[in-house]
Amino acid sequence: MADMVQREPIEWLEIWVEEANEEKQPRILFIGDSIAKSYFDLVSNSLKGKAACAKLATSRFIADPILADELSLLLKQYSFSVIHFNNGLHGMGNPDELYQKHLPTIIELLQSLSPSAKLIWASTTPWRCEGNIRELHLNNSRVLVRNRIAQEYARAHAIPTNELYDLLISHPEYHDQDGVHLLDHGKQAIAEKTAALLLPMLEDTLS
Repeated sequence: MADMVQREPIEWLEIWVEEANEEKQPRILFIGDSIAKSYFDLVSNSLKGKAACAKLATSRFIADPILADELSLLLKQYSFSVIHFNNGLHGMGNPDELYQKHLPTIIELLQSLSPSAKLIWASTTPWRCEGNIRELHLNNSRVLVRNRIAQEYARAHAIPTNELYDLLISHPEYHDQDGVHLLDHGKQAIAEKTAALLLPMLEDTLS
């Protein structure tokens, strides 16, 4: 019997594939939510001429079976050299036990549909209080739990981690006043760190 998943009042999906006919350069897929969506263009622009980038940004919680359908829709059509993956801010109406149960299933799906891709897990970014970004929201404790679950799985399976939580936790000024989204200098900080991590992985795919 499938697990019951509580969905949000509005669910959304955005798929974006750049240089769709490119066959010579390695291709990178960014999977995440509105945070990944916000820094995608900066990373993609910094990797111009080195990689063709794509994004799948979604509100789906990791245990929602629709997420697997969304990923399959793209991964069955394109091959990727690197997949940069995050899930964690959405689906707070669901217990973290479901997160732990279904994270391996989603990662195994990525590996089965794109077996030659190198995976990199991106930790979920901090959740701050709306209007008082120097204080952490109560839901940030859930972010920490989910990050721990993901990081333990990643270490056990030799999947590198892009530590975005650690990057942002001491910089409340990177956050918008809504407590979740990022200002331009926060997006830039993530983009620079992410591009620096991805470049060596791209070189490995070409060697």
